[in-house]
Amino acid sequence: MATQVQIAPHALRQIAQMGQSTEHLNPHDGAVAVVGLRDIAYGLSRMWEAYVAERLARIGWQTRTFRKPDAAIEWLRETLRKAHGLEISLDPAQYASHAGDGPPSSPTAPSP
Repeated sequence: MATQVQIAPHALRQIAQMGQSTEHLNPHDGAVAVVGLRDIAYGLSRMWEAYVAERLARIGWQTRTFRKPDAAIEWLRETLRKAHGLEISLDPAQYASHAGDGPPSSPTAPSP
């Protein structure tokens, strides 16, 4: 297990800038919830959020960082319901066992 992470601020800015190349895929009214279960993941996610939030807000995207998957899912549900009238179905338990050991399986949303 890693006990420390060293990342330069410019490297995190570069990661945030990589997202610019994908904005055209869904250019309006998106939502991104990031979950940082560990302090380092949460802190780095908040830094990323600070770098991208203003630019994403200009095209209608919202970002938020959470410590718990259930809070992130609830925020996504509410945000998408208010913005688009969408009801999504995500199971927080699906994400609870993933404490940085790899990505969980893909979430599901009902068909339109």
